[in-house]
Amino acid sequence: MKLSFVVPSCQPNIRALGAIANICSLANDDVEVIVRDTSGNKEKREFLDRLQTDHCHIHYADFCEMFENVEETARLARGEFVFACCDDDFVDPLALPAIMSNIDSIIDDPSFAGITGNYLFSHSDGSDLFCLQPLDDVNAAMRYAALVRSGGHPITWSVHRRSRFIESINLIRTLPVDFAYHDQFVTLLMLMSGRYANIHRVIYYQDVSRNHTFESDRAVNIHFLNKYGLEPELYRAYNLICIVEGSKIILGSDLVKNLPQPERIGVMRAWCTKWFLPYKRDYPRYPPLAEPLSPIHRAIVHVCDKWAYGNKLDIDEILTDLSGLLAQSSPELARNYYHFWSRYGQTDA
Repeated sequence: MKLSFVVPSCQPNIRALGAIANICSLANDDVEVIVRDTSGNKEKREFLDRLQTDHCHIHYADFCEMFENVEETARLARGEFVFACCDDDFVDPLALPAIMSNIDSIIDDPSFAGITGNYLFSHSDGSDLFCLQPLDDVNAAMRYAALVRSGGHPITWSVHRRSRFIESINLIRTLPVDFAYHDQFVTLLMLMSGRYANIHRVIYYQDVSRNHTFESDRAVNIHFLNKYGLEPELYRAYNLICIVEGSKIILGSDLVKNLPQPERIGVMRAWCTKWFLPYKRDYPRYPPLAEPLSPIHRAIVHVCDKWAYGNKLDIDEILTDLSGLLAQSSPELARNYYHFWSRYGQTDA
């Protein structure tokens, strides 16, 4: 089996049914579709049962977190490559012949980790086309820099070599705290593990809201902090968390241990620039905290001011500062967090 579409699904709405039916229609002798539904919705399961064929396999499971469902769905697949798809997005059937042709070209070349193309984002005001620059440079730092220049959109929902994709998702599942940006880590690890062929046409359609504003991003970050009982005002340090975790993965992950150190450092610098410059730009826009400040609010302001208005970037020192902030909400979580990330060793920028 050359290619497996893997569709981890949890939504019971009609949009999900249409998206899944679209992907299931692509199954053939060389292409299988794996759907793993965790919605528990009876009507949806009756619909999915009718899509079951020799090359389209429907599985049911109890509800779980997204990355667990992604990993378990990919493990059910038999294809050398997997095309990971959300259950409310669409794949262009006309792109499939080009994808299959590229698989034939790269399947025996371990330097390639996958295939990608362009992405079309539809919203209430129209559509935006996201065109990736080539991601086939032999140097990992150049590959990641090309993605950043293209706009930095994660390519989690694309075609990946299955074994590497599962390893990357499994690492994400080990992280001590789940944050919204962790799909960026899948992209990061996959791009560090190998090159991507580009078919230079739309392969994926995604419906998005155009209301990604400063306030909406803050609301998403607060949601993930609340999930772990953490102080909501920690959203002010969110980019610092991205910088620390990404840098530790880049320089310390065993998944890319064979990557030359200069390339790792190049990727880390691009990653830090991607998150640190917006932090220094946006932090002064945050509304001031009400006086009198509580001890944790004073600590948050101190740490955020320190890194927003300073000129250095010390990953290990930021980790220590962040762990101190987490400890004021959850000492046990803070200990686990520091232990997990500090084991990756020193990460001088």
